[in-house]
Amino acid sequence: MCRPTLQGAVAGLVLWALCSLSMADVVYDSQTDWEADGVQPDAGVWSYQWAEMADLDGDYTTMSYWSSGRWEGRVQGVSTDPYPFIVQTGNHPTWRQIGGVGDTKDVGAIRTFTAPFRGPWRLTGYFSDTNANCGNGVLVGIFADEPTGDDTPVLAFTHIDRLDPDVPDLINYDLSVFLEAGQKLFFRTQSYSSSACDSTGERHQVELVPEPATVLLLWPAVVVLLAHLRRRRR
Repeated sequence: MCRPTLQGAVAGLVLWALCSLSMADVVYDSQTDWEADGVQPDAGVWSYQWAEMADLDGDYTTMSYWSSGRWEGRVQGVSTDPYPFIVQTGNHPTWRQIGGVGDTKDVGAIRTFTAPFRGPWRLTGYFSDTNANCGNGVLVGIFADEPTGDDTPVLAFTHIDRLDPDVPDLINYDLSVFLEAGQKLFFRTQSYSSSACDSTGERHQVELVPEPATVLLLWPAVVVLLAHLRRRRR
């Protein structure tokens, strides 16, 4: 028959602490996870899309990897069509006719994170307008995908612009969100107007936050420890 020991209790507590610390190291970074050959080391975590400003249902068009470390929302067969693109350190939205026909519409760049685990996540990073000589800024925001209905804003669309002194040219954020495994976060940039001159700098870090200890997690080690103390008093 196995006897509970103080060493066993301590080992259980240490194991729990190590597991909690290991989960704290789960961090995904939109820049350091990037590879210039179009192959992502966490292929199921980061992906790249484009969409119209009014499109908020999470069903976006996937960009294609072209060359020189760029993912581009080109329309096949329309070589002169302006297109949004995403690079390691930022992106560029645009205005264009979808498929080269119809009304000109705002077409934004979307950097998507897909949560590999269920739990609370901390979001830190920035968006910045990088054009000092033209344009009137961009709209930036972060949205959580919803199975039904429109995406939920985590950071509502915000105007940034380097030329307008009344508008910030940089947004730093530090936010929290709970995601189910497989749920998506959309880091979006849209043109503010049809000038479509502005590029955007961006970096996003998504960190899994370890949940606090609970009695249910600790009770086996606690029971062993109490049993050991009782025997010592006899």
